[in-house]
Amino acid sequence: MSDEKTSSVSFGPNVWLIDEMFREFKERPESVSESWREFFSDYRPAAGRVALPPTALAAPAAVPVEAPGRPALAPVRTTVPIVGPAKRLVENMQASLSVPTATSVRTISVRLLEENRSLMNQHLAELTGGKVSFTHLLAWHS
Repeated sequence: MSDEKTSSVSFGPNVWLIDEMFREFKERPESVSESWREFFSDYRPAAGRVALPPTALAAPAAVPVEAPGRPALAPVRTTVPIVGPAKRLVENMQASLSVPTATSVRTISVRLLEENRSLMNQHLAELTGGKVSFTHLLAWHS
C-alpha cells in the first residue's frame, strides 16, 4: 500500500474508527473482514494514535464499602413509569415508526426543471424580485 493510504492522517476525522478497528484486529484478527485484514497487514498508526483497550477506557467500578455494624442497604429502584404528557409523547413516537418515509421516487427531466425555473424566475423578477431554486422545485414535486 502507498504511504498516503496507510497514513492515519489521511483518514481525517474518522481516524478514531480505523484505530479502534486496528486494536480489535491486533486482539482478534478474525473480528474484521478479509479486506480489513489485508489493509491492516502493513498499517502503522501514527505515534500516540493507538486506541486503548475498552477496559482502559472504562471508569473503575465503585466498590461499596459497608460500615462496620450496619446492615447493607437494599438497591434503590431507579426506574419510574412514564405518565402524563411524556407517556403520550412516547406513544406517538412509537406509532410514528410505522409511517413510511421517503418512499416516493420520481424521474424528472433536468431540462424541464431548468426551463420551469427560468420561466418562474423571469416572472418573479418582474413582480417581486424573488427567485426559485432547484430545491424549491424538487420539494414541490415530491
